[in-house]
Formats: sequence, structure tokens, C-alpha cells
Amino acid sequence: MATTESFSNLVLLYKGSNNVYNSFSGSYTVNDSADGNDGQTAVGDSVYFVQYASSFPLVGTTANGVVISGPVYNYLITDGSYSNGDPVSVNTTDPYNYCFLEGTSINTPDGERLIESIKMGDKVLSADGRELTVRWMGHETVRNGIGASIHKAPIKISASAFGDGLPVSDLYVSNAHAFLLDGHLVVASALINDETITAVPFSDMPSEFTYWHIETEEHELVVANGVAAETLSGAPERKDFDNYDSYVAQYGADRIIQPMAYPRIKDVAQLPESLLERFNLEKPALNWDELLNEEGAEVLLKQANS
Repeated sequence: MATTESFSNLVLLYKGSNNVYNSFSGSYTVNDSADGNDGQTAVGDSVYFVQYASSFPLVGTTANGVVISGPVYNYLITDGSYSNGDPVSVNTTDPYNYCFLEGTSINTPDGERLIESIKMGDKVLSADGRELTVRWMGHETVRNGIGASIHKAPIKISASAFGDGLPVSDLYVSNAHAFLLDGHLVVASALINDETITAVPFSDMPSEFTYWHIETEEHELVVANGVAAETLSGAPERKDFDNYDSYVAQYGADRIIQPMAYPRIKDVAQLPESLLERFNLEKPALNWDELLNEEGAEVLLKQANS
């Protein structure tokens, strides 16, 4: 059966600017039957708009709806209310957020606490035992359905996957969250071996789930389910959380957090041999004869000599 979602408003957006042209109230329903009934639709794939009895490409999502490409206007199907001329921010890039899924245990001076119970101003422990003050707790709720992106699906790190009994229990994180391993910050997606570390399909997730992230004064390592995992670095990621307004209200403007000096590994091809062996992984083999035809080789030679 197709995943179906109903909304209370249809908003027409000018293409290009995504400013509001007009809006209508009623009952509007979309489903994913146009692309295979798999419970999710990627940007660019088709969404079936029931009231129009037609399929339209998915442009992106908002905090309270989905945007599809109509013949003249973009259609925002939403539960939110907008006025003519309002600009609408549309997520078309599915940004990575470095986050823990709700239910993760974080070490604090008072013992382990669930991440969703930690608040701004609370103390957590660094991986080397220092007390750190939490500057902000960001959270993002993912709706498991129309517009859900594979980039939002969690990575499951099974208990003991890192060795020596760590993590102490199953740990769920976003795919770009990094852990300190053999002197490298390694993102979770680079460690997927389909055995002890796996990508969780949306079909195994509830209709909604929430990611949380911890911001401290500096880019740090905290202890999550027993393993050293990073806090927030950079700044642009904050605006993609549901409660970004609370950050602005507290601090007035974004602040860049410089990353730690550890090398960051984002792909299995970058893993050192020690980690490949530890997680039963192999670097992808490249057959240059198959990858490059005569024309492609000529382009590479020109680039190399330019």
C-alpha cells in the first residue's frame, strides 16, 4: 500500500523564487504510488497528487509539507499557513546533520542520561573526562513518508561492533556522525559492513523519529553508549534543525566552531588498513580500463598537463 499523507492547505509558489502567489484551504492528499510504494520519495522522483489525479516531480520539503513541480507554479501541500508574497524556504539538498537518535545515553557528571533529557546549560563529560557545558541542544524530527530522504535514515551500530564490548548497547546515529577510531574521525556511513553496522531502512522506523545534537564551546568528543563521538562543528547545519530559532534567540547569530585536528574520513576508500580489517571491509576496486575509454583518457591527460 502506498504511503499517503493529507494536508489542509495548497499553496501556489512562483517557480524560481518560491514566493507565495496564492493559497487555498481544503483537504489535499499525496502518496508515493508513482515511484513504487516504498514509503519514501527522493527529490526529482514523482509524487502522486490525488486531487489532480496526476504525478508531479518532488521539488523538496518544508518543515510542514512537501513541494511538487506543477506546470505553471510549484505546489506546496502543507499544514502551515502563508500569506501572498511570503518567501518559502524549501529543502532540496537534504543536508547532513551530525546527530544522535533519541534514546542515546550520554555520559554526564551525574551518570548516564538520555540525550533528549539534556538541556542547554547542563554538563556532559568529554571522552577524556572533562566537564563540558552544553551551549545548545538541536533537534530535528524526521517524518517517515513522502519526501523522506535516504540521507535521513539512521545508521545502526550494534553493541560491541567497535570491539571490547563497545558500544555497550545498539547505537543509532545519522550517517554523517563521526567517531574517533585509530586517530581518525570516521563518519558512520563509511563503516557500514551489513553485519554489525547497517543502514536502517525506513520500513523499520516509526512514522516519526527525532535526531538530537549537542553543541559545546569547541568541537569535542563526548561518550555515547560508551564510545567517543563528536559534538557539532561548523555552523551552517544549525539552521536545518527544528529549533534553530531558539539558538538565534539565545545567541543572536551563528558562530563557527572549528573542527578538531583529527583527519576526517567520509568514505570506505579512505579507511586505513587497520580499520578495514577491524570492521571486515574492503576498499572498492577500480578497473581503469573499464572506467576510461579513449576519449576519457584523453581528457585526463589534458587536465594533468594543464
